Amino acid sequence: MTALSVSTVTPDPLVAALKARRIQLGLTQATLASRLNVIRATVSWLESGRNSPTLATLRRWAQALGWDLYTAPKLDPRGRRGVPAHRPCGSLASARRHYHRGEPLDDACRAAQRHYDRDRKRAIAAQRKADAR
Repeated sequence: MTALSVSTVTPDPLVAALKARRIQLGLTQATLASRLNVIRATVSWLESGRNSPTLATLRRWAQALGWDLYTAPKLDPRGRRGVPAHRPCGSLASARRHYHRGEPLDDACRAAQRHYDRDRKRAIAAQRKADAR
């Protein structure tokens, strides 16, 4: 088993904000732990980033500090709600569109790009061969 060094773990920005809120309110880890019905070590592990809290844990933690935590649908790159950022399509046009928007390419788009590159190289080779005659 590998030892986990605290210096190599970076806490999530939300966890860091919750820790800052606890300190702002002047609460100790023990006081927060009693509000959450957990032991102090659990709060320490959550705040240090050595433990990944669930959404339910984050909500309870925020409520114990007087905050409301809610989630919202993820926005696609153009700001539309509830639409996946990338739909697999597999055409060269879509691969180029995703590339220029800075979106990740899926396997189908990469395959379309490879096929286009292969066909283009073949066409260039055929043209050079015809020109050489």
